[in-house]
Amino acid sequence: MPSILVFFRKGDCNSCSTRSLYTRAKGGPRGLKLRPRAQHEALQDTRARFKSEQGQLEYQLRAGVEGTLSQGVGAFGLRKTRYRGLTNLVRFQTYLQGVPQERGSDSRFSALAA
Repeated sequence: MPSILVFFRKGDCNSCSTRSLYTRAKGGPRGLKLRPRAQHEALQDTRARFKSEQGQLEYQLRAGVEGTLSQGVGAFGLRKTRYRGLTNLVRFQTYLQGVPQERGSDSRFSALAA
């Protein structure tokens, strides 16, 4: 994505008495990344939507998906293992325990989408 990077001179920033109000940088000058107008406005609109009540409800769905993925990463090591192979191991373990496999049911991910 194209953007414009703006950096202030070190002398201008370091001598400013309100420096802590506009940057968290300890020693260097302030830098800004300016997006094109259309992208900036789209980002502002999205942030405003997620602050609304309807946006919060939409975000709760995403939080459910993120929680499921987090559990997969933490419990099953999905970052290091192929998902399909790991799923087969889990299915094999339930088969050995005598738990019948459900046929034709939705996956956990598709159930979250509903």
